[in-house]
Amino acid sequence: MDKNQLPPLQQASIFDVRAMSEAERASLGYLVLVMRRWPQGFSWEALDLQLWLPDAGPSPELLKAYQAKQIDWEEFAQRYRVEQIGNWRRAGYYKVGKGDEGRRESQMSPLQHLHELRRQYGLVTVLCHERKGHCHRYVLEELAHDKDGSKQSTSQILAPPPMQEQEKPYLEVILGHITDQYSDRAICLKRLLALIIFSCLRFSATHILATSSFFLCSSLSSICFSPQRD
Repeated sequence: MDKNQLPPLQQASIFDVRAMSEAERASLGYLVLVMRRWPQGFSWEALDLQLWLPDAGPSPELLKAYQAKQIDWEEFAQRYRVEQIGNWRRAGYYKVGKGDEGRRESQMSPLQHLHELRRQYGLVTVLCHERKGHCHRYVLEELAHDKDGSKQSTSQILAPPPMQEQEKPYLEVILGHITDQYSDRAICLKRLLALIIFSCLRFSATHILATSSFFLCSSLSSICFSPQRD
C-alpha cells in the first residue's frame, strides 16, 4: 500500500462486535457507531466504542419511509447518498463518550470526519446493527472509498424525494449543488425555476409554499445580488 493511501474503511455489526473478545475487537481498529439513534440493549463499554456519529445515519424520515416499504432499497440508498454528499446534519454533534461530557459539536461532515479518523488512526470500522442484508453502512463505506463520490451528476441528485417531510432539507441539498455547479446567474435561475415548476407538479401547492418558498426566495436573492464568480 502507498504510504499516502488511507487504509480502507471497514464495517461490522454491533451484534458481532459485542460477541468478540477484547483482542478481536482491538483488531478492528477505531470503532465508530454510525446509527442515527443509540441501539437499545447496548452499552458503550460492551462495544469498546471510540466514537458515535449520529449524522452518519439516515435521516428519520428516510428510514421511516424505507421501513414502511414506501420506497425500495435502491431509492433508499440514493436518498442516503444525497444526504451524505449534501452534508445534511440534523444532530450536529458526535460523541466520544457517555453523557453530556462526551458530547462534541460537529465541525465537519460525517464523510470528512471519517476521512480524518482514517488519516489519524489508520484502521477505522463503522458499526450498525444489521448482520445480513441491506444496511446504510455499506453505502457509507462505498462513499468513503469513492474519490468522486462528491461529484455526482445533477440529474441523479434531482430525483424527487418520496416523502413530504424530507422536502425542505432535500431542496437545500439540490439548490446548494446547483449554485456550486453553475456560476452563471442565468443558468442558475433557469435551473431553479425548473425545480420550482417540477416541485409544484409533484407536491401540493400548500406544501410547497409552507416548506420551501422562503428558502427559494432567499436563494434567488443571494444569486441575483451576490458578486459574480470568476
